[in-house]
Formats: sequence, C-alpha cells, structure tokens
Amino acid sequence: MQLLWIRANTAKKAFDWFMANVFHEGDRLLVIHSHELQLPALPHMIATDEWKQQVIAHENIIKELQKRYEHKCKALKLSAKIIIENGPPGHEICKVAKKEGLPYCCRQPWCRNRSSHHIRKCE
Repeated sequence: MQLLWIRANTAKKAFDWFMANVFHEGDRLLVIHSHELQLPALPHMIATDEWKQQVIAHENIIKELQKRYEHKCKALKLSAKIIIENGPPGHEICKVAKKEGLPYCCRQPWCRNRSSHHIRKCE
C-alpha cells in the first residue's frame, strides 16, 4: 500500500506527481486529508450564525475534496482508501500511516520550493 499525503490547495499536483513517479500497478493507495478549523479568538463567537456558516462551509469543502478523490481513484481504477482526519496534518497523517502499517508518505512541501515533492518517513 502506498500513502499519499496532500494539502488541499496543492492536491491535484501532488496526486498527479505521485501517480507518475511513485505509484506502481497493483499498489493500493491511501489518501489522507487532515484539516483544522481555527476557533474564533473570542469564545462567545462560537454561538453566532456567522460561525455556524463557517463550519458548514468548511465541512462542505471537506466533503467535496473527498468526493473528488473518490471519483478520481474510481476513474483510474485504483484500489484506494480515503481517510479524513481532524487535527494538525503532520501528526494526524503520520498517526494514520503508522496505524495502517505504512512507513513512508509522499507530500507536497509546505516551504519555499513548491515545485518539488518529498518522500518522508512517518515517525
């Protein structure tokens, strides 16, 4: 099984790079998306309609991302498992990778050079 670690805004590039450079016929694919919704600075804002709308919008974005990759994997006839987690991406993704028995992940770097990709050991 291969693990693909992607950020939502660079997901398409990372997925395409992974498929072209890492994936082999017969591999199973695990796509993990971990998200964090930043709470408002003022605790009482959680009870407002604006906050509720932000939460709904955030959940819709996550559902759309999941559907997009389900369809993409189905179209490519890939054996894929898509997991959505809530929490800090690095921690949550590596936690799932360990649970699934995967030692490495492919990720789009979050630093200056966004044109490269990295294989990272999940520790």
